Amino acid sequence: MKTKQRKNFFFGIIVLMLFSFQTYGQDAWTLHSEVSGVQAYYQITSCQTESVVCIKFINANSYAVNISWDEQMTFEGSSVAQTVNPMAINLLVPSGEMAGSTCTETPILQLVSRPNIMLASIPSEGDLPLLDDTNNQEVLDKVVTAFNFLNLQVSQE
Repeated sequence: MKTKQRKNFFFGIIVLMLFSFQTYGQDAWTLHSEVSGVQAYYQITSCQTESVVCIKFINANSYAVNISWDEQMTFEGSSVAQTVNPMAINLLVPSGEMAGSTCTETPILQLVSRPNIMLASIPSEGDLPLLDDTNNQEVLDKVVTAFNFLNLQVSQE
């Protein structure tokens, strides 16, 4: 009888550990930098089958700020970082608030970077082919391996 209870006990512990590892992995944000009282975080993840970068800002100021940035990413199979947005991204974050998105939340458009969609609209350059030569279809399966905020600027609204 005690052997069965021990097995159930250890099985329960293993299940809880696996669940906690899975939960931890989904909430693993990387602090990129802090600029003028705003912390900038990112998370490389996948939403369904698409490789994306989720972004989060925490505004510790007593006033609203306008945040502006460009995005640079490195993709699996390449060591060259690519700028994936043709224009700077802008976002207004109220005083003391956090703005962030994940795959499971209703996304704020600027805070879920979908490089496969953005790259498909930019002319091909360098070693980053955007079209499949065999059937002229957009390639939407690039896997992000690194992310960087470029020109991250914070100004009082």
